[in-house]
Amino acid sequence: MAKTIEKTVETDPPKAPADPKARLKLWLFFARFIITLAAMALFGLLIFEVLGQDEEMTASSKDIVMLGLGAFLPILGAVAKFWLDPDDLHGDESNGNSPQPPTKEA
Repeated sequence: MAKTIEKTVETDPPKAPADPKARLKLWLFFARFIITLAAMALFGLLIFEVLGQDEEMTASSKDIVMLGLGAFLPILGAVAKFWLDPDDLHGDESNGNSPQPPTKEA
């Protein structure tokens, strides 16, 4: 006498694969955020060096700190433009091409 035994296996439904563009955008966001925090921390340190001194700095030290402050101003401008410019797409181009500005027809 033969027995027939059927066995059913239930599996979880397959997970949707993660979108590589979404993961890349997430990594880029965190990388830019860390770079922004580092730039702000270094700028704050330089400002503290200039303003937080109890005694007068030597001329050579003051010149080096002022050069550092002058070098950080364009960096802070770029960081502010990145976070606050509504026209910048932050790498959200659909097919890798940057959007073309509208042209006037004569």
